[in-house]
Amino acid sequence: MRFSLIGVLLVVFAAGGQAPPLHVAVGDSLAAGMGADPAGDGGFVSLLTDQNPTCDASPCSRLELVNLASPGATSDVVVATQLDRAVELISAHHREGGEVALLTVTVGGNDLFGSVFASCRRGPTEPCRQAAAVAFTSYLENLHRILGELRSAAGPETPIVTMTLYNPFRACLLADLAPAADTVLEGGMSPVSGFNDLIRIVAGSHGATVVETGRLLDTSDFVGGLDCIHPNAAGHEKLASAFAAALDG
Repeated sequence: MRFSLIGVLLVVFAAGGQAPPLHVAVGDSLAAGMGADPAGDGGFVSLLTDQNPTCDASPCSRLELVNLASPGATSDVVVATQLDRAVELISAHHREGGEVALLTVTVGGNDLFGSVFASCRRGPTEPCRQAAAVAFTSYLENLHRILGELRSAAGPETPIVTMTLYNPFRACLLADLAPAADTVLEGGMSPVSGFNDLIRIVAGSHGATVVETGRLLDTSDFVGGLDCIHPNAAGHEKLASAFAAALDG
């Protein structure tokens, strides 16, 4: 279930001041549920909320979702338009005596989709290295800020879960980009590390859990064709299960 900040406050009021535990999500179209059926509510963020893997008691309180993610968002966009709202929401919820049970962060694909993958189409050439260095540097700074401010607002015990990026190109009309994407995501352009290494390192420095998605999805789990990014309903279900398993672990 998707809630705005006003919606959450209305839930709190209706419950006589008992604030519900929240799942706050920031990110891009993946978190927004693109490719799912139905879009949005069928996405992995919503599925994860419904599963509520943060609860190990019985009965469990229903986890409410505040999904701030927006299609097309880069890490710059998350910093500019989502991060302050998330921090404000977390702080306000804590003031009401509520629990923020889960934070999820899914961003990075749009940082790479344009110039980097196109520049690296012919392998780790100098233009590829230069484009990757610019994108990696910007993303590194942004991810540090995103995870750092969320951690500061939520406290040391709140689970923050992010993910490495998968390579979707084998399932779409840009299949010839798949080898270049593998190189960008997992390395091979020394001295520039793979993009997913940045995610692993930065997440670890902020106590965030990383879901490894590189081998999680196969070609049947993507929308495919003209859509070269998004998982389909089956893919979103696999992502939700992987996030839940990471939280259980």
